[in-house]
Amino acid sequence: MNAVMALTAPRWDHMGDSGWSDGMWIWGSVVMILWLALAVVVTWLAVRSVNARAAAPREPSGAEHARDILAERYAKGEIDTEEYGERLARLG
Repeated sequence: MNAVMALTAPRWDHMGDSGWSDGMWIWGSVVMILWLALAVVVTWLAVRSVNARAAAPREPSGAEHARDILAERYAKGEIDTEEYGERLARLG
């Protein structure tokens, strides 16, 4: 009797009636697509962040900044060519 009942009784497992029936394959596919989309978005944001840091203008060093100021003063006529050359050589 137990064997007959075991063969005729409905089988229920953790996924429902028979595993992937009743559209469970759709939900599994949707979840996999969402994980894939999340991975793509995270990768895109990481690459974008790295590229933005590489393209950001950097601050000039102390010597570069001093050369820029010296060139600006020379261009304005505050110092002559001789003084510009001397000061530039000292920065060198």
